[in-house]
Amino acid sequence: IGLAATPVNVAISEVTGTSLKLTWSPGSEDPIDSYRITYKQIFADSDMSTRVNVQSTEYTVTGLSPRAIYEFRVAAVNSFGIGRPSIPVNVITAEIPPGSPPQNVRAQSLDSSSLVVQWEKPELPNGWIQGYKVYYTLTPNIPLSQWIVHDVDDGLQTTLSGLFPSSTYTICVRAFNKEGEGPISEAIEVATQPAGQTQ
Repeated sequence: IGLAATPVNVAISEVTGTSLKLTWSPGSEDPIDSYRITYKQIFADSDMSTRVNVQSTEYTVTGLSPRAIYEFRVAAVNSFGIGRPSIPVNVITAEIPPGSPPQNVRAQSLDSSSLVVQWEKPELPNGWIQGYKVYYTLTPNIPLSQWIVHDVDDGLQTTLSGLFPSSTYTICVRAFNKEGEGPISEAIEVATQPAGQTQ
């Protein structure tokens, strides 16, 4: 008897945007004190690994980042120490809707009937951003569902046209990915120019 045998049949299931279930089988029938799970995010800014010791042959991993690649290894621990870890198993976590609004929303009047709106990507995209919805209205006290919506498929700016002169518009923006829409940005106000004037 020496170090414990390497665990086998390492498998991943029940994958969400932030969690998954990891299961495995003992590599032999020899006594095991515990198992050590080591995992890290691939292509992350840091190469830090997380280690967890568990008694059973399954574990639910939480606190993961959405749409990220993770690598998992499992090693058995006995009185002689930590055995050789399993072959790495990789998984991509699921996308979930954006977790934060577009940042730094700003707008500028082009002339009496149009505004250009710009913004930056959300801090927590939680997947591939497919586009943005720009909401605008002259009456911000009405429900958001009654505001005018301008869809932007690509890019971080758009032009709103067909507006009234000398009018103050309230504008906000939200991002969406294939799993849904994220939270809406704080509203900003900007006025169009008087009729007959251009910037």
